[in-house]
This record gives sequence, structure tokens and C-alpha cells, in this order.
Amino acid sequence: MTKTTFHSKEVEAFKNYCEGWDSRIHTYDDRDTQQNVNERLFDSVGKLENFLLQSDQKAMTKARGTLMKGTDEANEKEVLAMFENQKRGWYKQMREIIYNLNFIQSVSVALYELKNRYASECFKLRSENAQLRGELEKYKHNG
Repeated sequence: MTKTTFHSKEVEAFKNYCEGWDSRIHTYDDRDTQQNVNERLFDSVGKLENFLLQSDQKAMTKARGTLMKGTDEANEKEVLAMFENQKRGWYKQMREIIYNLNFIQSVSVALYELKNRYASECFKLRSENAQLRGELEKYKHNG
């Protein structure tokens, strides 16, 4: 086995950098992770929405009291009770949390898209790097 000597430390450092190129790039298809994150966010939003719906229904049922369901008076009381319920501070905060979770989900999708584009570029660079190494080896053997 022969040891290659270089005319400068910079060239040797660059050679070592090129040899370790593939091992330093961490890319993988993490579609499962992305899907898991989205499912958890959707599940959380769904649970919060269901909680708010049940709260509205409970307030409407309480406001209707003994009135017959579907009458004008009962409908009016139900709607007013629902609006009053939705004015409460905790209700508004829950709505804000739902909004924030939806925002996080949309940002997450955008970040994964950017990451996947980056990964694609890395794979292209790896391919180009391998091709250039092959050409360099040809020149070494022919030159």
C-alpha cells in the first residue's frame, strides 16, 4: 500500500473532506415522521373542536330547559346561549390554541418540503461528486 503525499496541508484537508463527504450528509426519507406529526396535530385539533362542540351543546341544552326542541323560542334561547358560551375567555383561548396548532401544521408541511428539496439537492451533489471523482481517477491513471 502506498501513501499519497500532498504538496500542502490544504490539499490534504480537501482530500479528507471529499472522502468523508457522503458520511457527513444526513438525509433520509422521513415521510412516516411527517405523517405522524400531522396526524397528532389533526387529532389534537379534533379533540379540542369536539370539546368546544360539547360545551356549546351543553349550554344550548341548559338554556332550552323544558321548552320543546325546534320551537322558535327554544331555538332563540339555544343560539343566544351558544353565543354567550363562545364569548367566555377559556373558549376564546381554546380557539386560539386550535388556530396555533393549524398554523404549526402548515409551517411543518412547508419545513418538510424545504428539507426534502435540500435532501434532493444533496443526492444530486453526491452523484455529481462521484462522477467527478471517477473522472479524476481516469486522469490520474492516464496522466
